[in-house]
Amino acid sequence: MNKNEDVRNAVLEYLGSRQNVAQTSSTIWRKLHKENPTFSVADVDNALNFLTQTNPPLVKFQHDPLGSTKYYQATTDGILYIERNFGL
Repeated sequence: MNKNEDVRNAVLEYLGSRQNVAQTSSTIWRKLHKENPTFSVADVDNALNFLTQTNPPLVKFQHDPLGSTKYYQATTDGILYIERNFGL
């Protein structure tokens, strides 16, 4: 696997294990960076952008109604993907 794929899988696995709570990209990055210091904020942002544009989307986002912050959650398809591939 290459780094982009590693970051995407880590992001999706993180969101899938916290499916009831939407997360900001910075929250996701802080958690993943502890486990893999080579992951940058840009890597996580690129992974989230990719995962929201898959067909069907594996991750969805919504804007904070009072600001511009995006909150991300795994979709049903994203959860099925990680259950089938990672056994969560």
